[in-house]
Amino acid sequence: MSRRPCAVSPALTALLVLLLAPAAHAQLPGDPPAPVEAETTEPPELAATAPPPRTPPFGEAGQKVITGATDVSVGGSWWSNSNAGTTSFAADLGMDVFAFRGISFGGFVYYRGYTQRAYSVSTQAYGVTEVHGRDESIGLRIGFNVPFSRAVSWWIRPGLLIGTSETSVDGSSLSSSSHGFAFVLRAPILFHLAPHFFVGFGPDVRIDLTRTEDRTGSPVSENLYRSVNGSGTVGGWF
Repeated sequence: MSRRPCAVSPALTALLVLLLAPAAHAQLPGDPPAPVEAETTEPPELAATAPPPRTPPFGEAGQKVITGATDVSVGGSWWSNSNAGTTSFAADLGMDVFAFRGISFGGFVYYRGYTQRAYSVSTQAYGVTEVHGRDESIGLRIGFNVPFSRAVSWWIRPGLLIGTSETSVDGSSLSSSSHGFAFVLRAPILFHLAPHFFVGFGPDVRIDLTRTEDRTGSPVSENLYRSVNGSGTVGGWF
């Protein structure tokens, strides 16, 4: 009796291939270990860091500026052989806001109080008369900042003010007062020595548009005042 070769069905062959395929790829004893990809991390010193933000230049929109002129002072002067002399206090402060790049709007206040002891000559005696006075004003202005570089700029600020002044003499009924409007102009060259800080110097102009004086024993009169000076300024912005 003869044996017939055993025929393997195609379905059984496909099943054996599927079962033996994972084993073919399995690592055998003695085989070198499969390479493992190592995670690469960049050293901290080589990691890219963003540079710190640069301070914007003076005059950008939204900046608020506080300034004070060199009139902020307390002073006095005296004579050695009498009590004649002068003491005074003055303050000139302002605040401006840059609504647009290079264009600012602001206001300022000014106050000056003084006491002056001066020689007076009369038919009776040669003595010292004490005079008290004060000047007050408030104003609005517009500014135009012209940058030459990040360290230097020219800030031109024309404006209008309303002011009053009063003077009285001790031991006397003499007094005077005045009030009026004036055009003012300050145009300092600014030196931005550090971020958010500057100093400057430039022309300081005042021209009275109206000014009425009322003196004791005298009729009311118009007496216009004009001045052209150089003044310094110091300020900061945020």
